[in-house]
Amino acid sequence: MPDVYSLTPRQKVAILMIALGQEAAAQILRYLNDYEIEDITQAIAELKTVTTEQEDEVLGEFEQLLVAGHYVAR
Repeated sequence: MPDVYSLTPRQKVAILMIALGQEAAAQILRYLNDYEIEDITQAIAELKTVTTEQEDEVLGEFEQLLVAGHYVAR
């Protein structure tokens, strides 16, 4: 698995779904179309291993995007 700085957006989404857990991921997938769901599940299947460091980095980046989006919305 590449280091966290060379992950593709597709890989980051897959890692995010894994890190969030089955219930939270299922809630998110409800809002996606069939193509998006298929692409995400394929990306998850392609991951060989996911380290705690990778999960932490992806979750941190996701949090930054959420905070930035909240700030812009204000």
